[in-house]
Amino acid sequence: MTLARLVLRNATRRPVRSALLVLFTALSVFLACFLRSVLTTMRSAIDNASGDRLTVQSAVSLFAELPASYRDAIAQVPGVASVNRWTWFGGTYQDGRVFFPRMAVDFDVLFRQYPEIVVPEAQRAALLANRRGCLVGRGLADQLGFAVGDKVPIQGTTYVRPDGKAWEFEVAGIYDVAPDAVFNPKVFFLSWDFLEEVRRVSPEAAAAGARVTLYMLRVAPGYEAADVAGAVDARYATGPTRTHTQTEAAFRAERLASLGNVTALFGWIGAAVVFAVLLSVGNAMAMAAAERSRESGIVLALGFAPWAVARLVVAESVLLTGLGGVVGAGGARLAAGGLRRVFAEILPIFSVEWATVAAGIGGAALVGVVASLWPATRQAVLRPLEVLRRGE
Repeated sequence: MTLARLVLRNATRRPVRSALLVLFTALSVFLACFLRSVLTTMRSAIDNASGDRLTVQSAVSLFAELPASYRDAIAQVPGVASVNRWTWFGGTYQDGRVFFPRMAVDFDVLFRQYPEIVVPEAQRAALLANRRGCLVGRGLADQLGFAVGDKVPIQGTTYVRPDGKAWEFEVAGIYDVAPDAVFNPKVFFLSWDFLEEVRRVSPEAAAAGARVTLYMLRVAPGYEAADVAGAVDARYATGPTRTHTQTEAAFRAERLASLGNVTALFGWIGAAVVFAVLLSVGNAMAMAAAERSRESGIVLALGFAPWAVARLVVAESVLLTGLGGVVGAGGARLAAGGLRRVFAEILPIFSVEWATVAAGIGGAALVGVVASLWPATRQAVLRPLEVLRRGE
């Protein structure tokens, strides 16, 4: 009998125990791969950010809006190729349980600044011609069943209609996102011109004046993004409302940082998972080795080296945990598409890299080696006569 057949026979001797060990290892590796993929995706989102786009927000916070009058002054700053106004449109859809971002923008500037947004030319023309027209992402359209031409009622909260009814929009376009581009596929864009109409009929909004949540800038060729950002902030260093200008990568990093120390949290969770797997595998292998003490004693009595007995335990452990690693890491890779749809709003490019799959399988096998060292050592130091005398 070959070593491989003997290891396989030992692994299937207690099928229920072995199956549970493989399943637990697979679930642990799946979780570990998911956590690692979240971190790698966040780093990828920052690394893949456009180098010539800037965001301008209030220096107080993202929720403190800027005057709309800033647009013309910012456009005059050397190095600014284009400026777009992004303003949050507060409201609810249907019963309010479905949430999605709603931003008023200048559509013509949006298409120039974000070439990764793919919209048919006919729909682009319809958006520019229809002030009540809206642009929705493919992910949002699939989720809510939107199609071009549908009417979408939004009950205003920030901007309330005088008659109390909902604002009605028409889906004039549905955008797709270019492959590997980092852009939320579930945004609801409406026209800035329509927002101006809303303000005129809303007494409270008219009194407050036109406000902008974010200015999105495109840097002209030949200019450094950092220099342009510094020039914009210097322009409003003394007010009336100070600005905070940063690159798209820095803006994304800041948003992710607002979630807290995710890296440390995931690190602690990963450490707990590894510790739990070590205990489980170690306990299972200790039980398996104890059940085969008599067999090990006979093998040693026949003159086989102690390491030959030890490697059977290690090989069995690596086989089971390695199999669990393959199932767990492979499952994470297969589930990446579904997980991407779930996390589309915060991680639109979520993916499980092959490097993560390899790390999951290799890590599971390594845990199998470490967890089996103690029971393997105990088998290697058995005294054949004592084992046979006890009848173990």
